[in-house]
Amino acid sequence: MHAGQDASEAFEDIGHSTGARDMLEKYIIGELVDTPVKKAKAVGANGGEGGGGMSKVLIPVVIMGGIAFLAQRFMA
Repeated sequence: MHAGQDASEAFEDIGHSTGARDMLEKYIIGELVDTPVKKAKAVGANGGEGGGGMSKVLIPVVIMGGIAFLAQRFMA
């Protein structure tokens, strides 16, 4: 998805664990030459900086689950 691009922002938005950050050191291939390097920010106890990483995924999943439940309940 981010091949050949700076994936730093996408990596931070997800709210990766300390283990994933450790793995990054092993699997990182290199840095893009023309892209300014952003240092990784410390991850808080909730797994993210502002709490927006997981909620970007969780809220739509909960909404779709509710729609599916209502559709099954009232369309049957």
